[in-house]
Parts: sequence; C-alpha cells; structure tokens
Amino acid sequence: MKKTKKAAVLALAAAVILSACGGSQTSGGSAAQTEGGGGGKDSINIEISSDPSVLCGGFAANSTVNLVSDQVFDRLLESNGDGTFTPKLATEWKYDDNGKDIIFTLREGVKFHNGETMTADDVVFSYNTVINDAYATTATSPMDHMEKVDDTHVKLVFKLVYGPALEAAATSYMCVFPQAYYEQDPDAFLRNPIGTGAYQFVEWVSGDRIVLTRNEDYFDGAAPIKDVTYKVYLDSSVAAIALENGEIDVLTNPTQTDRSNLMNHEGLVYEETESAMVTWAFFNCEGRFGDQKLREAFHYAIDREAVLQGAAEGVGKVANSMFPNFLPGSDPDYQISHPYNPEKAKELLAEAGYGDGLEITVKTRESANYYRPMEIMQAQLAQVGVTMNIERMESNAWSNDVLRRSDFEFNLIATTLGFPDFDERYALVVSGQPQNFYHIADPELDAAFETNRSSTDPEERIQACHDMIRIMDEHCLILPLFANMRGIAYKEGLEGIKPNPYYSYKIDQWSWGN
Repeated sequence: MKKTKKAAVLALAAAVILSACGGSQTSGGSAAQTEGGGGGKDSINIEISSDPSVLCGGFAANSTVNLVSDQVFDRLLESNGDGTFTPKLATEWKYDDNGKDIIFTLREGVKFHNGETMTADDVVFSYNTVINDAYATTATSPMDHMEKVDDTHVKLVFKLVYGPALEAAATSYMCVFPQAYYEQDPDAFLRNPIGTGAYQFVEWVSGDRIVLTRNEDYFDGAAPIKDVTYKVYLDSSVAAIALENGEIDVLTNPTQTDRSNLMNHEGLVYEETESAMVTWAFFNCEGRFGDQKLREAFHYAIDREAVLQGAAEGVGKVANSMFPNFLPGSDPDYQISHPYNPEKAKELLAEAGYGDGLEITVKTRESANYYRPMEIMQAQLAQVGVTMNIERMESNAWSNDVLRRSDFEFNLIATTLGFPDFDERYALVVSGQPQNFYHIADPELDAAFETNRSSTDPEERIQACHDMIRIMDEHCLILPLFANMRGIAYKEGLEGIKPNPYYSYKIDQWSWGN
C-alpha cells in the first residue's frame, strides 16, 4: 500500500530571515518489522558519500563532517529555523547594553565524554579557536572574540551590530570541546573528538566506517538509538542498493537517478524538500578569467535548463544566483543577463583572444553531484570552441587543490548554506576574505555585502541582497546552475526523521517504532 503526505517547513527570523520549504513523503508500503526496521532495534547504519576530512565541524566546511560532528558536539544554542532557538549548553542569553554583543548563561553540570565538567574556560577557548580558524569564517567573520564574564557567563563580542548574530552563533561550526584535551594534540582531536553531545566517538576506519555510541549521561536525556555507524559509499547507486538490501537504514543524500526506485520500493520511505543547496560554476579571477569577456562567453555557452535536466533529471529549479530562492532577499523573478546564446559566446571568445579555441583542464570531485553537471557543460562548451578536460579527484584532494590552494581556472561546487542568511556567503566573495578562493575583488559587490550585514533596516537589507544577485550576474562572477531538492530515504519504522534543507540531522531525535 502506497501513502503520500505533504508537509511545509516554515522559517521566520525577526529582521533577519524568512524561509519556506515544501516537503513530500512517499512509502513503498508496509513490511514486516525485522532486524532491518523497528521492534526494539537500538542501532542504525547511515550512508555517507565520502570520508570526512575531520570529525569536528568547527574545522571543516563540509556537510559530511557536520553529519557526524552534530552528534558529538553541542553548541550554546540551536536554531529552530523559525526565528526561535533551543537552549543547549546555554540556558538563556541576552544582548549587552551596547546592543551588539551577546551574554550567555551556561548550563551547569554538563559533562564531556571523558567525564570532565564543562567550564566557562572551555567554552571561551572553543569559540575563540573556531573564530580564529579559516574554515568557519562564513559564520565567524563578524565575530571578534568570546570572553569569560564569570564561571557561569560568557560574552560573544562582535565587530559590528550584526543582524543574524544568533543564527551565526548557532551554526554547526560553533562546537564546544575540552581545552586540555584539544591542547594535548590538536590533530589527534580532529580524528578522535570529545564533546558533550548525545553521542560519543568510538572509532573511525578511514574509507569504511565511523562508529558512535550513545552518551548515557547526556544532559538532555539519553538518545533512543544506542549505536550509530556511518558507512562510506563513494558510489551513490551502490548506496541505494545497500538501502534496498537492508545493509544500511538511511540514505542521507540520494541522487535523482535513484529517486523513483526509492519512492516505490517496498518497505522504504522517501521524503524530500526544497534544499538550501545550490550548484554553481565559478572562475579564478586572478588568472585569464579575470577578463570579464571570457567569463561572459562561458555564461552564454551554458544552457542551464539542460544542465538541470541532465544532472538532476529536472528535479529542482534553474538558479539565478548562488542563494536558494526561499531566503528573504532572494529575487525569484530576477532574469539573468546572459541567457544561453552559443553564437554570442563564440563572439566573446574571439574578442577575448580565443577565436581559434580555448583548452582548459578542470578538477572535479568523484561525486555525481559534481561530475555529471561538469560533463554536460563540457559538451556545451565544446560547441563554442572550448575544449574542457575533466580530471576526477577524491573529495579531500579536490578540496585541498581547489578550495585551499585555488589551483583551478574554472570549477563547480554544490554547497549548502551554513545558516539562513545572505551574509553566510560573505567570506566566499568579498575582497580579501580568507575563503575567497575565486579571488573576486569587486568594490560594488563588497559594498552590498557590507550594507546587508551592518544594517538593521529590513528594506535596506533586502535591497542589498537584490544588489548582490544583480552584481554577481552582470559582472559574471558566479555562474548559477540549479537549486537542488533535498531528499532522504530510510527504512519504514524509523521515526522522528524528516528531510532538512540544510542537511542538518540530530540522530538523538530518531527512534525505531513498531
């Protein structure tokens, strides 16, 4: 028997963020409860699509890392996505008299997984370590530092009056960990993490599995499911078969290729919602793509609708910016200034000095979300005289070359917002920022981002966001491709699970029913 339901996920943050996401669920039908799906089962096997680089979200901007890290670590507070926040390691908070800084009251008696009691010094050290680390700058760039007020209070000091301050403080980056343990060996900490979360680390076998077990002394109550095993599947189709065969219980990021089979498979549930993930192509503006004519040629050469159809089987929406359209400040009706026009692309290539053709080599992750759209663009660019050679790479190697060393000319990324505000992209595109691996230096764009982050006027912020979309499009700084849907597939009998636009899951909220 097949059943379907529709759900809506609404998000509202005062003067900061509004978002709306639709969701749907299908089930292939009821099945007898076995070891694979309920009835007293207290373990779960979850697919991850790559081996994470580290296991602490404060030190890697990666959704796979966060899928593990969010279980091991807590933040001071968690966003509920509707403008409200759930107290975690802080029981309450208030703005300082200056209206800029936030004072948190810490929960007392919280234990780390090694049995030590969390202190204000640990919290201050954790936040300052993350603030000073380059990976977290999408959330921490407006933060100056955290300081201890007394044994039960800390103050998060900002560089400016910052609209989405609480959202930034609640991101997965802001992990709390024991200072003494971290300082013993920071590298070892990243592979053997200790936090305060609902689950504690057991083992990591690179390329195979990561194992967690329930924190029996968790301050918020012991989780219903005891043991969690993440299994690495580099091939998404193999992962889907593993779910169908009962080798895993949850497929966290199913591809569109497997969508129909999973939706109709007996004993499985498939749900999806509009995602905070957008796929876009980008240029290294420090090299020959510093020439806007060359960037314009690439914009005209790419048929975005064809990329959506070929890479995601049409499930999603053609994007007009690097931001999901449910964010306030987005402009779903904005029309891109360089629509598909291969003849215009050829003209601009000639004007840029490449009338006899252009050859480039691009590196792409060994993931269908990356290489499929890249292969479609490869064929489209060939039609205008651009030869694009594709080199597939393991995920961490790709991140090292492209995101850290800026060793690329043209590339593509599929990435999810870390928190629901346009300012989350500040560190990626504003001049001189540590994560601006595009080497974008556009004063007009910088000014729009600065207005958005510092203004408290909602209308002024929305206009600044519209300006960002227009400037990045007109100056051909980013080549938006499509906005993804976020799906999740799992065995019937698993309760408390639903797709999250931000790929953020808390396993202590899941349980096996009957």
